[in-house]
Amino acid sequence: MKLFLSENFVNDVVNGLYESDDIDISKLKSKELQKLRLINLDMNAAREAIYNIMKSESEEKGKIFYNFTVEEFMSLDLNEENISIRNKFRFHDYFERFFYSRHRGYDFEGMVAGFIDGEISLRRDTPFDVTKNSDGKKYSCKTVSSESEAIALKGVGKNLNEFIETKMAIGEITDEDAYEIIEDKNPIKYMIQNDFDYLVEEFLDITLEGLDYVIVGVPNIQTYNMKLYLFGRDTIKAFILYPQKYGKNNFLNSPKTSGQKQIRLSSSIFKHADEVGLIAFPKLNDEDYKEFLTPNEEGKQVINLLDKFGEKYGIKKMGQTLPQDMVKDLANNRNFILDLNKILTKNDR
Repeated sequence: MKLFLSENFVNDVVNGLYESDDIDISKLKSKELQKLRLINLDMNAAREAIYNIMKSESEEKGKIFYNFTVEEFMSLDLNEENISIRNKFRFHDYFERFFYSRHRGYDFEGMVAGFIDGEISLRRDTPFDVTKNSDGKKYSCKTVSSESEAIALKGVGKNLNEFIETKMAIGEITDEDAYEIIEDKNPIKYMIQNDFDYLVEEFLDITLEGLDYVIVGVPNIQTYNMKLYLFGRDTIKAFILYPQKYGKNNFLNSPKTSGQKQIRLSSSIFKHADEVGLIAFPKLNDEDYKEFLTPNEEGKQVINLLDKFGEKYGIKKMGQTLPQDMVKDLANNRNFILDLNKILTKNDR
């Protein structure tokens, strides 16, 4: 036995999905946002998604001009009217998940690579994380919770031990000095304070080989902004070797975990960044989501028509699978509604 539902009944059911005054915004988001192809937090997937979105916004849609320079990345406002509404919601959702991610450091690499068109390093033993495709410049990507947090630039335990042992073997330093350096909880700082600056400079040249810049991101969930600080390789070296140049005795902090050997720079370096910028992610609220994800009367008509059309060919809820921005675009196209009505009317004869 076949059950036939009237068109009015189907319309009432679809409309009821969206018209409740006390609509559960979280359920609405989970139902509708998955249709938008959200940006994955995985660094490689995020890199591809962000790059493709910005390329599409710039080249295909032609509403903005974005050529993937670091300068543009550090002054990007994704709230602009020229950014398509779908991508505003995608970037808003991405930033929220990024902020609360347990793997924010790796996620930041994907973000930077996407916005500057870079490739993520496959090796974890290099001082850099992302190589920009256009000029080959290499970036170390770090993120911290606030400007009061120290920055762990790189772990150096194994490399430092090998470096010091080599210097001891060739007689450049004594066994006693080598022992004191290796056993100190902050060996780089110890060497500088004990007149081994020349060893530190040599070690830094080896350790930072290939690195051009360090970019540090500081996300703020209240403002939906990401503050960006850019440091050149020579600036990083100067912080370590010549802190007096910046009015400080030193910028080197001890590692958080006992036994670790790191180049860990104090939060004071933020005041001396080579460049400071900001990327503004879309700041949206529940009302914005409700307005975007809930179809108007014309949108409901489109959904109903497409559902009816799909049913004729064995495709259930065809209209309800479309993202709401696409539904709104179709609803604004009078020819589409007229043509689809003609097709359905013709087939009903």
